[in-house]
Amino acid sequence: MPRIITYTIPENYDHYKIITFLRQQGYTARSLKLIKEDWGNVRRNGEPTWLTMRVAAGDTVTITIDERGGSEDILPVDLPFPVVYEDEDLIVVNKPPFMSIEPSVEHFEDSLGNAAAFYFRQHGLPFVYRCVNRLDRDTSDLTVIAKHFVSSGILGDMVRDRRVQRTYTAICAGEDLPDSGTVDLPISRKPDSVLERWTEDPDGDRAVSRYTVLERRGGLCLVRLRLETGR
Repeated sequence: MPRIITYTIPENYDHYKIITFLRQQGYTARSLKLIKEDWGNVRRNGEPTWLTMRVAAGDTVTITIDERGGSEDILPVDLPFPVVYEDEDLIVVNKPPFMSIEPSVEHFEDSLGNAAAFYFRQHGLPFVYRCVNRLDRDTSDLTVIAKHFVSSGILGDMVRDRRVQRTYTAICAGEDLPDSGTVDLPISRKPDSVLERWTEDPDGDRAVSRYTVLERRGGLCLVRLRLETGR
């Protein structure tokens, strides 16, 4: 079923073009291109119109988001898919540890993508796998999956612009960490390795994480981490 979003044009957008108003709501260029492909996806006061139509304060603009295609190459598999929040635009899942985000040659049937494909099929939803934030396979944390191309574009921009803050807890070896601090080191792929990363290359991508020690016990530290760069 298509997602239908209705807006009432506020005073400060009087005489604006619909496309300008939607851009201000976070719609990406790609989303707008997909929306305008079908006549009737954009309506002003109930009547089909163009994105370039100007509106008046108090007008009603209705957008139909018709998700097409699909991720048919992802096999639906009944796997843990713990949903902690869901609405018409997105799903937040607590990704289990030791589960890859994307299917791959080595994880063709046991990734979060497989679990999402099964969940979407069970609920009769069109499935295009749009995972907004990536996590390492061993990491367990909240993962956002967009339900359609508009929410995917908006959320993706928020992550890239660092308007989404991510906080983790982790266990570190050793009890001699300062109470708080910042780790600011470059990360790059380790030579002769496909998977490993290291911080010895000064030309690596900058990675900044701020931490606070929550507890010290048995030669370990429990810390809260806030990622600034997402690496």
